[in-house]
Amino acid sequence: MNDARYGHASAAINTSAGADVLVTGGFDPTGVAQSTEIFTGSTFVAGPSMTDSREGHTATAFNDDSTNVLIAGGQDASGTVLNTAEISGTATSPMSTPRVNAATVLLAEPFSNTCPANAVITGGSNGLIPLQTAELFNPGSHTFTLTDDVSLGGSQMNAARAFHTATLLPNSGEFLVAGGEGVAGVAQASAEIFDVGRNKFTLTTALSGTDMTVAREKHTATAFGETTVLIAGGLDSSNNALSTAEVFDLSTNSFTAVGSMHSARFNHAAAILPNGKVLITGGEDGSGNTLNTAEIFDPVTNKFTLTTDASLGGNRMNVARKLHTATAY
Repeated sequence: MNDARYGHASAAINTSAGADVLVTGGFDPTGVAQSTEIFTGSTFVAGPSMTDSREGHTATAFNDDSTNVLIAGGQDASGTVLNTAEISGTATSPMSTPRVNAATVLLAEPFSNTCPANAVITGGSNGLIPLQTAELFNPGSHTFTLTDDVSLGGSQMNAARAFHTATLLPNSGEFLVAGGEGVAGVAQASAEIFDVGRNKFTLTTALSGTDMTVAREKHTATAFGETTVLIAGGLDSSNNALSTAEVFDLSTNSFTAVGSMHSARFNHAAAILPNGKVLITGGEDGSGNTLNTAEIFDPVTNKFTLTTDASLGGNRMNVARKLHTATAY
C-alpha cells in the first residue's frame, strides 16, 4: 500500500468493472490518516482524501456499481469521536450520535445497479460508553434517522454494544447483531435480529432461539448461506482469546458450536470465498502474538483447515497482521 495502516476500513467498488477495493483511514506512522487508496487488482493508487481523519470507522459500499462508499464515524487525529459521515469525499448530514467501533449493514441484496439501498449503523462507543442506539441512513437524502424515531416506528437495540458484528442475511429482510462489549465493559453473549420492514430489534431468545454459546467481542461474523452465519474467535467476558466458533441459523434463531479454529484469534478478519467457504486471517492470539496464519472453514464438515495443510497445498500470509481488513471483490 502507499501508507502503512491498521484500524482502517475497506469496501469493494466498481463491481462490474474489475472490482476494485477502497481502503480508508486508520492509524498510520504519523497518527490517524485522512488518506484513502484504491486497489486496482495489482497495484494501489492514491484515492481522494476523506473530509476527516478516521480510525475505527465503518466503510459500506452501496454496491450500485459505482465508487460510492458510506464512511461513517470513527475517531480523528485529535482523539475526538466523530458523528460525521461522507460519501466519496463529500460530507453527508451528521449522525445523531458520535460513534467509534460501530457496525454497519446495507439493507438490500441482491442489489440494484441504479438504486442504492438504505444502511443501518449500529452501536459503537461515544468515547465513554457503548451505545444502544442505531441509525438508518437514506442514500437519497444523505440523512441519518434513529431507528426508534417516531417517523420510523422502530426500536433501539436491546443491549448497548461496541466491537460487535452486524451481518445481513441475504434475501431475508433481516440482519444479525451479535455480541460486543456491553455497559459492564465486558463481552456479552446476547444477539438480536433487526427486521428491515419494522425497523425493530428483537433478541434471539425472544424468538424462541438462543444466545451465542460463548460471550464474544472483536470476533468475526460471516454469512455463508441464505440463513447461516459463522461466528469465529474474539475475546470472551474474561478477556481470553477464543479459538471456538459457532453457526447461527435464522430458521431456528439459534447458535450451535462447530469445530474450533487451530489458533485463538481476535482482531482478525474474515471473508466469504466464491466456493462458499470462509477464509479467516491473522489476528492476535492470547499471548500477545500477531498471527500470519490463516484457516478455511468448510460449512459441509463444520471444520477449519489451515491454509498450509497438505490437503490445501497453500501457504501462510506473507506478513503477520491484526486490525487489518479482508475484502472479497
